[in-house]
Amino acid sequence: MASSSCPADPFEPNQVSSSISADESLQFLEDHGFFYQANAKIGELVDELLRTGRARSDDARLDYFKPTLRQDSRLKKILEHYPIALPRFRFPWGTTPGAYYNWDKKLDPTVDSGLVAYMLGSGSRWVCLDGSHGLDEDGKLVENGTLQLSDTVLENYAKRELRMEAGGVLLVRTRLAHQATTGRSIMLGLLKAQAGAPRNA
Repeated sequence: MASSSCPADPFEPNQVSSSISADESLQFLEDHGFFYQANAKIGELVDELLRTGRARSDDARLDYFKPTLRQDSRLKKILEHYPIALPRFRFPWGTTPGAYYNWDKKLDPTVDSGLVAYMLGSGSRWVCLDGSHGLDEDGKLVENGTLQLSDTVLENYAKRELRMEAGGVLLVRTRLAHQATTGRSIMLGLLKAQAGAPRNA
């Protein structure tokens, strides 16, 4: 359940309301399935990686964005809980207009404990379906490894439209239904901390 201090509508176009504190940010993510924050510096970093053809290189790792991410207390709090970066789950991402998707737990059994961190370039617009990360429904597996979900399955979830014109960060639980309508991003797969596991976030 969301915090009692949560405003009536915490979903602003380019950020979760600032009334949600750093201490509440992780719970917000767990309740709603996503968290987002506009950040022009992240947008610049992503645009530069794409412009120079380095979006698939080792430069596009979490470490590249970490100094900027750590300046935001709410993002820092969440990422401390998901400190394990997955090298195999890191690549540039485009748009999926008209199609809501989530990630396939059949292909990767760790997906239920995971988080996808989208570093958003300029001109990014997304739609997230609030609370749909609890949906236990498999959609149609497509070539990019996502599951496309039918409108019928998703009709009871509220659409939250996000606009990051200068870029920013979108964090989603891997089973959340979401879509990218405009813009490009760098996608990073993260896992929760486990006892004895190395931490790299």
